[in-house]
Amino acid sequence: MVRNSRGESPLALRARITITFALVTLCATLLVSVSTFILAKQYLVEQRERSSIRQTFLNARLARDLLESGEREPQEVLDATVGEVGTLALLRVGGQWFASGVAADPNDLPASIITSLDEGAAAHQRVVRAGQPRLIVGVPLGDTGTQYLEIVPLDSLQRTFRTLVVSLLIGSAGTSVAGMFVGLYVSRRVLRPLTKMSAVAAGITAGDTTARLDAQGDRDLVSLVESFNEMVDALQARIAREQRFASDVSHEMRTPLTVLKASVQLVEQRSPDLPPRALEAVAMMSRQVSYFERLVLDLLEISRLDAGVEQPVLEETDLVEFLSAISADVDGPAVTTTSSGPVRTGIDRRRVERIVRNLLENAQRYAGGATAVVVGIEDAHFVTIDVEDAGGGIPDDERQHLFERFWRGRDARHQESKGSGLGLALVADHLRLLGGSIDVGASPSHGAKFTVRLPIEEGW
Repeated sequence: MVRNSRGESPLALRARITITFALVTLCATLLVSVSTFILAKQYLVEQRERSSIRQTFLNARLARDLLESGEREPQEVLDATVGEVGTLALLRVGGQWFASGVAADPNDLPASIITSLDEGAAAHQRVVRAGQPRLIVGVPLGDTGTQYLEIVPLDSLQRTFRTLVVSLLIGSAGTSVAGMFVGLYVSRRVLRPLTKMSAVAAGITAGDTTARLDAQGDRDLVSLVESFNEMVDALQARIAREQRFASDVSHEMRTPLTVLKASVQLVEQRSPDLPPRALEAVAMMSRQVSYFERLVLDLLEISRLDAGVEQPVLEETDLVEFLSAISADVDGPAVTTTSSGPVRTGIDRRRVERIVRNLLENAQRYAGGATAVVVGIEDAHFVTIDVEDAGGGIPDDERQHLFERFWRGRDARHQESKGSGLGLALVADHLRLLGGSIDVGASPSHGAKFTVRLPIEEGW
């Protein structure tokens, strides 16, 4: 079977099973058809030869009796014999030939037939005359040198053979089609557990760790299903432990972090009394404490999202007015809209604020600040929020990793402003909870353009 450069078949497994069933059925039916045709042809030919030979001997006996009685001439004897339709008879008496029709020419008789008759033995042979198969049967009539022959047409058998071939081919084609449908049915039954497993695995990937497989009474699948479910149980337990660990650690760190932050603030209040080197150390400590605080808060929020204990709380909101307040709070650009009227819908204000604020702060920290925030409506089903920045854009190879936790781009790793790598991951997690999505592309000014899509809730 043809395969691509990675060794993969261009046909799906179901298609390969269906085609295999069809081909196996076709080969089997063709083999049976060929065997049937050969056996049937041999049987029909032998039956026809035996019947013709028997009839020729009967006619030869009649011709001998009529000749011995002396009541009829040789030509009359030939007219008295009755053979199959289209059969020609010849009679040789005293070296002279008599024929029942003008088509019976003694010169067309095989020499082997004449030789056998001259030696006093009956003979028969199949020949082709004028493109048609014929059976020639000769019988000697006693020791007087008289011989009787019949030329029997076999073209009716040819018509039978053609009919048989057409019937077998139609039967083979029909059986192959039936085999294809059987293969399709069998492939569906065989692949049903894999389809179910794929659906469960996709659900687990999407975060539904409660999904499990069911053997559905199939003993052959019990081992596979149990192993898969045990793997999912172990994965769920491990995720739960990691989530609980991150939540507990983050929560426990808040108290010493609060004390540390208060201590730094107290030292900063005494900054006029400190030497320059101590001031530099205090400033560095203050930056690290602020970074540490953001990291702890992000970890706490991620642990709550992973635990699945939070649900959206929707409030009717004028989105342009709401986003304008957020952008102004972080010294961002003015919010514009492509809609002709107000954009009002139900949103989770806290989560949308966190999403937009993270995007704006990310632009300020790594891309020279946001240049535009545009609100629009897409297909009457989604509200869109575009955030464009003044940076150099995001390479294609980094876009697929942009929303992973703790991942930071090459440009971000080389800047003094240190981020936790959780801001955009939180954006994606919040949007997943809200049923929205986010894409990143290029802005008209060749910077990055983040497009947030939020579903428009009915009834708002």
